[in-house]
Amino acid sequence: MPGPFALAGHGRLASLFEAVGMSSVTSQTTPASIRLESVDEHLRFLKDAFGALHMLMGEMSEDEKSNTWDAVADALAGYEGPDGFVCPGELIV
Repeated sequence: MPGPFALAGHGRLASLFEAVGMSSVTSQTTPASIRLESVDEHLRFLKDAFGALHMLMGEMSEDEKSNTWDAVADALAGYEGPDGFVCPGELIV
């Protein structure tokens, strides 16, 4: 199964559409922030939604995994404020 970013490269999706006969395919980037209640909720989302992370961390000890998730939480803490967790992002459509 392809990962969540398998089609993320600029032009990747357009080239697939063109390969099946579509023409004049265009794409654009649009802002798409992730908005959740807290960093903890985003961590749960990451742990549940991205199997590739589990594969990458598969050979780590439990302490290493815990330390890694703590570091991720620390890195994301700056995106949490009075309106909850808001992390900027973008989509290619």
